[in-house]
Amino acid sequence: MTMKQFNNFLKHFWPFLAYFLISIIFLFPILGQNGVPFKYDWVWPIFDMQSFWRSLLSESSFGIISSFGKYATALLGIFGVLKISPTLSIKIFLLLVHTFSAFGFYLLLSNRIKSRLVAFLAGILYAFSPYIFIRTIVGFTYSLIAYAALPFFVDRYFSRHPEFLPRRAVGEMGISGSQQSMTGMLKRVQHDRPYIILAFLFSLIFSQIQAGLLLLIFLIVSIPIARSWKTVFKNFLQFIFLLLSIVVINLPWIIFSLIKGNSAISASGSQATTLGYIGYLPHSFRNVLMFSDHIITRDFFYPFAHNNWVVAGYLIVYLLAVFALLARKNRKLVLTSFISSLLILPFTIGPTGKFAAIFTFFYNHLPQLAVFRETYHFQFLLAFNLIFLFAVGFSQILSWLKNRVLKIIIFAVIALSSSVIIAPYFDFNYRGYFRLQEIPESYSQLNNYLKENKDYCKKIYYPPSLGFLHFSNDNSFDALNSDNIAWEIGVPYVTESASILSVVNDTYFERNYLTSLFLEQYDDGEFASALSESNVDCLIIRDDLATKYFRTTNVWRDPDLKVKQKWENQDMLALAEGKVGIQLDKKFGGNIYIYKIQNAKIPASPAGGKNQNDNLKIQNDLVGKTATEQFSNKTIQQLPLSNWANQNDWYVNGWARGRYNFWKDLLFARLKQDFIVTNKPDSVLSGKIDYNRSCEVWVRVLDGNGGQVSISLGLTTYNLQLTTGNEKFVWKKLGDIELSGKTDVEIKNITGENAIADLVLVKKE
Repeated sequence: MTMKQFNNFLKHFWPFLAYFLISIIFLFPILGQNGVPFKYDWVWPIFDMQSFWRSLLSESSFGIISSFGKYATALLGIFGVLKISPTLSIKIFLLLVHTFSAFGFYLLLSNRIKSRLVAFLAGILYAFSPYIFIRTIVGFTYSLIAYAALPFFVDRYFSRHPEFLPRRAVGEMGISGSQQSMTGMLKRVQHDRPYIILAFLFSLIFSQIQAGLLLLIFLIVSIPIARSWKTVFKNFLQFIFLLLSIVVINLPWIIFSLIKGNSAISASGSQATTLGYIGYLPHSFRNVLMFSDHIITRDFFYPFAHNNWVVAGYLIVYLLAVFALLARKNRKLVLTSFISSLLILPFTIGPTGKFAAIFTFFYNHLPQLAVFRETYHFQFLLAFNLIFLFAVGFSQILSWLKNRVLKIIIFAVIALSSSVIIAPYFDFNYRGYFRLQEIPESYSQLNNYLKENKDYCKKIYYPPSLGFLHFSNDNSFDALNSDNIAWEIGVPYVTESASILSVVNDTYFERNYLTSLFLEQYDDGEFASALSESNVDCLIIRDDLATKYFRTTNVWRDPDLKVKQKWENQDMLALAEGKVGIQLDKKFGGNIYIYKIQNAKIPASPAGGKNQNDNLKIQNDLVGKTATEQFSNKTIQQLPLSNWANQNDWYVNGWARGRYNFWKDLLFARLKQDFIVTNKPDSVLSGKIDYNRSCEVWVRVLDGNGGQVSISLGLTTYNLQLTTGNEKFVWKKLGDIELSGKTDVEIKNITGENAIADLVLVKKE
C-alpha cells in the first residue's frame, strides 16, 4: 500500500478506527475476563460456537415470522466456522456491535449534515447509549445486532430519495419535475434502491422481532410525508418493493419453515402474560425519555435519572432535537423521526401512568401487542430518533454561527452536556451488572460424554427445571433466565418454561408436574413413574447450580410456610437420593450426578410404589378427566377462563391463571393444564361468549375445601356449595340453558379457596 493509498484509507475510515479504539476502552473490563455471559437473557454458547448452527436449523425456532430474522443467526455461526472459542467470540462480537453502531450512525449523518464533528460525536452517543448499555448487560443478542444494523438501513433506504435530501442534492441527481411523471416512476423505484442489501439489513433488524416491527412503523410513517400525492405513491411503491425483496431474500427460510411445520410459538395477549404483570414491572417515563427504563438496571438508572446534572444534560439534548424541526435540508426525515416517536410514546410504560388507558385498550383489542409485553423494547426506536434529531439540530445551530471561536465554545459545551448519555460507561465496569462466568470443566466432560454416547440419555430432566440459574458461589442478586447449559448439551430435555412471559404449551405443564413431584419430601415411586410417562430416562443433578425461581415469582410471599419451604429447597442431591425407582449411575467432577430410571415401569414395593397404570388411575381420581375425555362423543364449547384471567398473576389478588400459581398445591400441578384460582372473597372474573343453541352447563371444579362459587351466564346464576373432605377436581352439571347470541359470563368467588379447571357448554342432542 502506497502512502497515497494509506492516506486515502484514513480519510474515509478514520471514524471507524477511532470508534474501534473507543470501543476497546469502554469494553476493556470485559476484554480482560475469561468465560461467557451467564446472566439474565444471555444464551451465548458455552462449549463451542457451532451452537448457532444448531439453533439456526432447529425446528422449534421456525415459524413464518421468525423466518425473516434468520440471517443474524447465520452471521453469528461464522464464529463456529472459524472455530473461535465462545470466550473470544463474545469479545469480538461486542467490539463489532459497538464499532459498527457508531460508524453506521456516522455514515447516516455525514451524508446529511455539514458538521463531520457533530456526526462523529453522535456516533459515539448512539453506540454507547443507555439502550445498548442495558442490552449488553441483559443479553439481548439480537437487539444488539438490530441496533447496529439500523443506521445502515436508514442511510440506504433514504439515500437517494428526493423527499429526504436537500434540494441542492436533488438537483445534483438530475431529478427534475418532468421526471416525476407517473410514466417511468415504477422503473425508477426499482432501480434507485439496493433492495437486496436493504432486505438483508432488514432481516438483521427483524432478528429481534420488536425491532423489526418498530422499523416498519418508522417506514410507514415516512410514506405520507411528501410534497405531492404522486410522491406519496412513489414512497408507497418503494415500501412495497422493500417488502417483496424481504420475502425473496428470506424465501429459503420460509420454504424450510413450511416443510418442517410452523413450530415457533407466537405470543398473543391471551396466552403470553397478564396486564397485571406488565403493570407490575417497574416503569419510569423519565427513564424512557433517557432510554434507560429496565427492571434489571433500575437500581442504578432510576437514581441516575434524578441527578440534576444528568437532567440538565438531557434537557439540552432534547432542546437541540427540537431545533432539528427547523432544518429544511432534512425536514422530511426529521418529521418521520419526530412523529414515530410520538406514536410509540404512549406504549412505552405499559398499562401504568397517564397512558394506561391507551395501552390497555390496544392490548385488549389488538392481542399482537403482547409481542411488546416487555415494553422496554420501544426504546429501540426512541434512542435512534432522539440522537438523530439531536445531531441534526446541533448541526443546524452551528450553521447559524459565523464566529469560529464561538462555534468551538458552543460545540464544547453541547458535547460535554450530551456526554451524560454515555456517562454510565465511565466507571469502566458496567456498574457491576456484567461479568463473564467461567464454566467448570466437568460440564465439558458431561457434554463430550453424552455426544460420544448418544443412546445413553434419550431425554433428560434437570431438577428443579425452573430457570433463573446461578452458580452457588455467585452471590450477586441476579441469575440466568433459562437453562443455557441444558440447551448447549443438545439432548432433549424437560424445558424449564421459567418466565411468566412464557407462552403456555404441553411442555410447560409437564415441567410443572415433574418439578412439583420432585420437590416433595415423601415419594413412593410416583416421581419415577412420572418420569417414565414423560419418556425421561436420565435425571441429572448439578450440585453447584441453584435457582432463584422463588424470588422471581410470588412463592416468596405466599402465606403458607410449607409452600415456601418446599419451593425454596435447594438441596437437589438430597431430594434425588430420597426418590424411589432411580439410581445413581455416573458422576462428573464433584458436582454432576446422573441418575437412571431403574425400570421402564416402577414395580410395586412394600412402600406402596406405583407403576404407570396406578399413577394414571390416581391422576384420574384426583383431577378428573379432561373435557375432551369427559364429553368424547359430544359437541362442546370450552370457555377460555384462563384467557379472561389476565389481570392478576397471584391468586391472593383475585382470579388468576393457574399456570402462574401451580406451585400452591401438588394437585394443581397434577392437572397438567391451565385453570383459574383465587382465595379472595367477592373476586369476580368476567367474559363474553357468542353462542346460539340449547346446551348443558358443566364445570370441573376443586371440591373438598368447603368453598362457595357462583357462575352466571346472562341472567341465569348457578350457586356451587362445595363439600369438605379430600380435595380433588370433579365434574358437576350446573343445569340446562338456552343461549342466543352474545352472553355475559361472570364467575364470583364467594368464600374459600376455589379453583376451576373447565367451564363447558355441551350441545343438547
